[in-house]
Amino acid sequence: MLFCMKKNILIIVFLMMINGLYNPLIAQQKPVVNNTTYSFTTIASEANTWGYTIVKNGKTIIKQTTIPSQPGIKGFKKKEDAGKVAALVIKKLKAKNDLPTISKEELIQLHIQL
Repeated sequence: MLFCMKKNILIIVFLMMINGLYNPLIAQQKPVVNNTTYSFTTIASEANTWGYTIVKNGKTIIKQTTIPSQPGIKGFKKKEDAGKVAALVIKKLKAKNDLPTISKEELIQLHIQL
């Protein structure tokens, strides 16, 4: 009788230990609700060109007055082009949650006038 009781106690302790080890792992696998909001505004830049700002939760995190991945310091020729690139930057921010880069190939795919 005493042996069965000790055996049951050991089983209970063992199960409690396993439960304690696996609960944190299960908690880490739960999806994280991301309440981050992003927005952009196109802005007038030098020499009648355009740029954009990216805002995260009400705070400006990027101010881009030149065309990314292009040599020189010229802005976008069209306001719409600045908006297209800003939208792509936000898409990348949401996907990777870090500062994205824009390639020349992506500018070409978006039909940005260079």
